[in-house]
Amino acid sequence: MTMMPCEEVARLLWQFMDRELDPVTARALAQHIRACRGCGPRHEFEARLRAIIQEKCAGEPAPEHLRRRVLALLSDI
Repeated sequence: MTMMPCEEVARLLWQFMDRELDPVTARALAQHIRACRGCGPRHEFEARLRAIIQEKCAGEPAPEHLRRRVLALLSDI
């Protein structure tokens, strides 16, 4: 079985971490991460970054005026 290319791993990493990949692709990506000296540390970094973001964003909700501004900006996209 050939390993998935690093570029493909980078493209699919967040989907992998969100468990949005089909089982075959997820298994291939996990195998690559375990074996690759470049992608393994990248996965660890992204996982730690995600944990920090979740921790820091788990506090108080955004003020209502900020929520309205963000929603208005998103509606223009």
